[in-house]
Amino acid sequence: MPGDSRPPRLAIAALDNPSCPDEVRTHLLSEVDDGLLALLGWAQAGGPLPRAVVDELRSRCEHVPAMVPELLDAPTAAQRVLSFTPLNDEVFRAALELLPKAPDRSGREGESIDLRLSRIEAAHSAWNTMWHRTLASQPERHREILDWATGTAAEQRVRNALLSDLPWDVEPELLTELAEYDLQRLPAVLLSARAARMRLDGSTTDEVRERLAAEISEHGEKRLHLLDLALEDDQFYVRMVLDEPVNWVEQRVTKNWKHILHPNEATDRFGRHRTWRTSAETLTELGRRFATAAVQVIPYWQEAYDRSSERPDSLRWLRETLTRFPGITPELRTSVRPIIRAAQAPFRADGQPWNRRPEPAPTDRLREDLSAIRELLAEPDEPSELEETPLGTPDRVSRQDLARLPTDELNRYLDSHPGDDALVEKALLSLAGATFNGRKIFSDVLERHAEPEAALLRLTWDLRRRLGGGPHLRHGWAELVLSLPDVRDEVVRALPLWSALRVRGGHYREGHPAVASVVREALGSNVTAWKRFAANPGANSGDNAWLRLGDVLDTAVVGTAWPTAPPKR
Repeated sequence: MPGDSRPPRLAIAALDNPSCPDEVRTHLLSEVDDGLLALLGWAQAGGPLPRAVVDELRSRCEHVPAMVPELLDAPTAAQRVLSFTPLNDEVFRAALELLPKAPDRSGREGESIDLRLSRIEAAHSAWNTMWHRTLASQPERHREILDWATGTAAEQRVRNALLSDLPWDVEPELLTELAEYDLQRLPAVLLSARAARMRLDGSTTDEVRERLAAEISEHGEKRLHLLDLALEDDQFYVRMVLDEPVNWVEQRVTKNWKHILHPNEATDRFGRHRTWRTSAETLTELGRRFATAAVQVIPYWQEAYDRSSERPDSLRWLRETLTRFPGITPELRTSVRPIIRAAQAPFRADGQPWNRRPEPAPTDRLREDLSAIRELLAEPDEPSELEETPLGTPDRVSRQDLARLPTDELNRYLDSHPGDDALVEKALLSLAGATFNGRKIFSDVLERHAEPEAALLRLTWDLRRRLGGGPHLRHGWAELVLSLPDVRDEVVRALPLWSALRVRGGHYREGHPAVASVVREALGSNVTAWKRFAANPGANSGDNAWLRLGDVLDTAVVGTAWPTAPPKR
């Protein structure tokens, strides 16, 4: 019966009859192809046939291979059997156990790293496709498959496929459970981002773990896979964790929850609308739960999109969240405004001279998202350029307040308060956390000061008290100062040692020329001083992170005890 997917009822009745000799049944099953073997494992067979099908299936799958792309075109017997439904329970469970357990990650002799990574990526894609096909073929077995997969390498793939790829085929209770499970992963992401923020603010790994001990224990280390990255000394990884809350919501809006949030847009390959097992009311409720969870990431947006380094090119995540959130509060409206300001900056016609590099053209989608968000918040379409900033007077504004402003708004605020040197100093310090574009305006802001050179030296000398914070702020200030042309030696000597030594010069040379010049001038040909300087106690975090370069150089020369760090207050 080549190509026939109907159960061969007469053959099933004969082979399932207890009077059929076992050797005859075994021989006949060994002669059929995988497709017919699956049909003979029909759900209604309840005699000796299902056990014989299982035995034959196991003999064909004696070696369970790792998943490779070739198994999509030439599937194993277990894959083939699971493409049919309904199956006898025993046959179904046996086939499930015999599926490839994981993608092939093995190496090949003489294989390059790039080729191996490409092959592993293809194997993962094939494994995902295998599970998609299996779940699509077994719509009544979704819960059973998930229960089987729980605790295995397949669990997350099965969850993702049901929630993201096949939600219309999932029974309502299970779909709700899958959605809730996914939302329960966000608090761990937020906790890891808090840990990353604390690290950047100067807390040590032990201090972070101590302050967050109760919450870490509540989540369990296994669910906090981002926590180790948040506690790294490498700022690249720490900042990556800070991006995760917004990334988490963006991924769900564009992929994981896409169909649940827009059930009427789910179509098959012929463009026909999907028929959902879950009611519209339940899907709406799931959307509300999603928004209630997603709104928690809004305060983390400032971390993901630093005002001087990047502007968002899409606010679809925010639009989808606000559309479904049950009630816009004044507090929520206030927290969203900085995002709107940063996103609408490229649309403004009054280009500023400090924006030397032209911005990419705003996309239609961003414009559409902005309009929808303003409508949801009952905000005016285009705020007046003369609109009073909510910051208030300069004596009340903080460095942190200024750090949240887009570059053009920071300059407008400074323009509206000319001659205020204290405000200029706050603005200079606010740029330490945004060095990517901060370097482009740092000198312009400094020139607003009545005594720019004296102010720069004073701020650098008193940096711990005036700026504080973690490694990224110290390093950021050092980069800003060293980006200035002809920076004075006394200012370089006032920089934190650890940060100053790690600012690179042009073309990624080892060390900045201004720092190298100061070190050579101080140590000269004194070999003992060079050895002492090489053994200095400077560090990336803690009190010794604030040791001044000049103080350590002087101590290395005279041979006295190492200096203590400047006071915090």
